[in-house]
Amino acid sequence: GSAVLHGYRSQITVRTAADALIQFSQGLWGTREEAGLCKQYVCEHFEAVARSEGFLCFTRNLMQELLGSDQLLVREEVAFDAALSWSQAQVQGASSSSQLPGALGGGISPLVLSHLVPLLRFIRFPLMSPENLVLRVLNGKEAVTCPELRELATEAVMWQAVPVHLRDKVKLFKLSPQQCIPRLPHPPTSPTKALRGGGR
Repeated sequence: GSAVLHGYRSQITVRTAADALIQFSQGLWGTREEAGLCKQYVCEHFEAVARSEGFLCFTRNLMQELLGSDQLLVREEVAFDAALSWSQAQVQGASSSSQLPGALGGGISPLVLSHLVPLLRFIRFPLMSPENLVLRVLNGKEAVTCPELRELATEAVMWQAVPVHLRDKVKLFKLSPQQCIPRLPHPPTSPTKALRGGGR
């Protein structure tokens, strides 16, 4: 009943939520309702969960579900870094290095990209702060070898440059409309105030 689920929720921690979702995805544990509570907890504490060992064992489907959630309580910069860390972890056993030999600027390997690219459409790049979008994403080593990332980030920069009242006229070729919508609720430190409120 609801009382049992409420009692279960009060016992969830960063570690137990991650472990429970891994076991649920393998069919080894829990009901759909219990897994739902764990997903809700992870969405509310995503930054802490993303630093846990269990996070790196999440399935791609679970990563896409979490990153695509409107309830994900996190800055998009953190979501991007978490997606990158998860993608790198998926190939660590297959290769001793995630660097692509000979890549200009030290880009990342095709193996890592094969895990990262499917997650990029769930990151809401237009909601990043403009400086992070340019300096962290576009100028980052990941963009050297990932055209999809460059295209999404470039389009996000263009979207940010347009006044709020004209953004519905912007033609999006790479970004989805959902990627331009703020998550609810916002983290209090989210750098989207200027984007939503028109700036100064």
